[in-house]
Amino acid sequence: MSYYVSNQQLISYKLDLSNYRPVSYAFSGCETEHYYLNSGHPLFFLVCEIVQIKNIFAHTVNYPFIPDGCISMIFSGAAGSGIFDKAYICGTIDEAKKLQLAQSQDYLIIRYRPGFIANILPYNLSAIKNRTLELSKSMDNGDRLLFIAGKELPLNEKILQMSQILARNYMLEYSSEYIIRYCLNKIIQDNGNVFVAQLAKETGFSERYIGKLFERYVGISPKMFAEIIKLQCSLRNILQTESSYSLADIANESGYYDHAHMNHAYHKFLSCSSGKIKEHGLAALEKINMDSVL
Repeated sequence: MSYYVSNQQLISYKLDLSNYRPVSYAFSGCETEHYYLNSGHPLFFLVCEIVQIKNIFAHTVNYPFIPDGCISMIFSGAAGSGIFDKAYICGTIDEAKKLQLAQSQDYLIIRYRPGFIANILPYNLSAIKNRTLELSKSMDNGDRLLFIAGKELPLNEKILQMSQILARNYMLEYSSEYIIRYCLNKIIQDNGNVFVAQLAKETGFSERYIGKLFERYVGISPKMFAEIIKLQCSLRNILQTESSYSLADIANESGYYDHAHMNHAYHKFLSCSSGKIKEHGLAALEKINMDSVL
């Protein structure tokens, strides 16, 4: 089966996916500054979050990394210097982890939209699931990105220079394959309430082939990605709704069969109950023994 897809269709998938934003949160002991991209920025279609994090305490703070389907780049450097001398790339995670923020370090995190960074990395993304690699050793121009991160430049100029390299690499390696875009878009639009069999029926491709595409472009299976998007939806509902709103209502609104099924997902991905999150927010994760992301 073959398809003809116009540039307009490709662009429309990008525009739809630009609406996906993982749950964004402030955390006790951290000062966070988000860097927002306008539609003309080279990274607009590739990135869903750029945030600079500073530890404001005189001790190490554990900043939670929550499953969101994204690949992340983490830069770190001496506090207040504006210079980042270490850089890592973190694969998709399927369990909550922690970024240990040293008191003497600042951090810059770039989260890439699911499915959009595979073309600039020299391996199948499933190979780095739950793993963290040094950026300079794991991708072309990684050392160049680290060099720019280490310059004495304003943050916006630093990000622009790095983004020009990333966008250039992306366009050079861009594949005409669009099916992964359709599947990602469908899962995100439906808040994770999609079966792989439904994606196969709508696209005309087999479930096995769609699974292979997800391994390459996202790093996890389509079923796992859908579960993470549903988790993100429920987290947003818990953190943003009034305390009088019951967990059973939130479970139903997020697409879970019932509260027990939602709780099962929370224990699976966060090792924490939804009730604890509702009561304490993401601070509940401070008591969980999470692996370090770096």
